[in-house]
Amino acid sequence: LSVEDRAAIMVGLEAGLSQVRIARSIGSSPSVVCRETARHLGPGGVYQAQDADRAAQVARCRHKEAAPGPR
Repeated sequence: LSVEDRAAIMVGLEAGLSQVRIARSIGSSPSVVCRETARHLGPGGVYQAQDADRAAQVARCRHKEAAPGPR
């Protein structure tokens, strides 16, 4: 998701829109909005677009261990 998508999610949540309506407005699926909000809810259950974007950038930079290959 882009910063703009995350900002639209934040505005939609503040306006009380459903995840389906938010997803349609950003051209994404409702499951993406659901996962995004579940991963990045801050203190008090508030979604902040800038905080979510920073956390996503950090997660993208983390190295993941490779799964063991066939033997």
